[in-house]
Amino acid sequence: MPSSHASFLALFFLSLSLSLSYGIGPLPRQRAIPTNPSHCRRMLSPLLSLSPLTLSLAAIVAASRICLNYRTPIQVTLGCRAGTVSAVVSFAVTEWARRSAWAERLWNSLVSMMGR
Repeated sequence: MPSSHASFLALFFLSLSLSLSYGIGPLPRQRAIPTNPSHCRRMLSPLLSLSPLTLSLAAIVAASRICLNYRTPIQVTLGCRAGTVSAVVSFAVTEWARRSAWAERLWNSLVSMMGR
């Protein structure tokens, strides 16, 4: 049985890292005012420095599960893999929904149905 601690932490911290790395800011078609690229780099650099920190915390927790003899290395590895796959799939689906404005269209159709 895979380690649920390792799975959840891999999912959470990898999702956080992916969101900080790729999911910041409005979509290009939503930008009304051009942004200054140097300002964007200054804003992203502190956030991107959180990614190694969060992944390190997940690795420490996974290693502690093995050191405390709660799980075997294989169980922790399988848990990390399951969390990683879940994070990547979740990020891909939410990024697709965000870029295709799927959630916005769904919300607008629900509001229009309620207004009738």
